[in-house]
Order: sequence, then structure tokens, then C-alpha cells
Amino acid sequence: MNKNKLLSRRLHYLLALLVAASMSLTLQAQQGLIVKSSSGSTTAISYNDVAKLTFANEIMTVVSPAGVVSQSFSLATTSLISFGDVTPNAINELKGNASINLYPTLAKSNLYLQGATEGSNASVYSLTGSKVMQITIKSDIENINVSNLKTGIYMLRVNGQTFKFNKQ
Repeated sequence: MNKNKLLSRRLHYLLALLVAASMSLTLQAQQGLIVKSSSGSTTAISYNDVAKLTFANEIMTVVSPAGVVSQSFSLATTSLISFGDVTPNAINELKGNASINLYPTLAKSNLYLQGATEGSNASVYSLTGSKVMQITIKSDIENINVSNLKTGIYMLRVNGQTFKFNKQ
């Protein structure tokens, strides 16, 4: 085989390797913030586009690394806040995953968590990020007593999903 054909094959091989490597990098899971509204629409934001989250007047605001407000979400119309894979396939799986429910979202003393995996842990956080309660799931419909919490907005995280509720 002459030198030109050998060089040409090596270049094709290297080009194929570069294309394959760039495709694998493109297809890797990207992590971020996923917000689902009560109407069912889902917004995914890469962690690369989030410098901080702020909460004020029942509004969650996403601030970009440049210091610019990039998105705002009303917590009153937000049904789910989750952190994880924001690639299109993962978002489609999240849209189809309606197996876990938390109700009522406006509670005085009891919440009911339905569909969480038995034996898993659920954590309740205040809007400041402090963990205020930890629960081990014992049944398909778990009764959670929140009467000892102060009035306000809380997040409950279980099985990789985050739910918002208001304590009266």
C-alpha cells in the first residue's frame, strides 16, 4: 500500500474517532434544575446557567453566572422542583413520572405522600435550605404530621423529586 493511501486511512480513522468522541460528549447527561408547573409544562435549566436561586414573595428566581435574572417561577403554580439530569430523554421521563403525589399542598397538620418507595427517606426543608424534618416511608400512602412546623412554604424531597407545600 502506498504512503498516501495509508496516510488517508489514518486521517479517516482519526476523524472518525474525533466524531465519535464529540458525539459521546454531547450525549452525556447534563445536570441541572427542573421545574414543573401545575399546568404540566416543564422547564430545565443546566447548572452551568445557574449562579444562585433566590426566594422572595413566593417567587423563585434563577440568577445566571453573569448576575442577570434568567427565569422566575411562581411557587404558587409550581408543582415540582427537581435536581438531576436535564437531557431531553430525562425530561420526558420526568413528564411521564406522575407516580408520586403530595397532598394537600396547603396543610394545617397532615400531608399525605402517595407512591414513594417504602423504606426510602423523605426530607422536609425550609426555604432557607435548612432540613427541618426527616421521615422514613413505611407505606404507599404515608401520613406526615407537619403540625409542629411554623407557617410558611416548605419543600419535601423524596426519591429524587422535590415537592412544594404551604403550612398554614
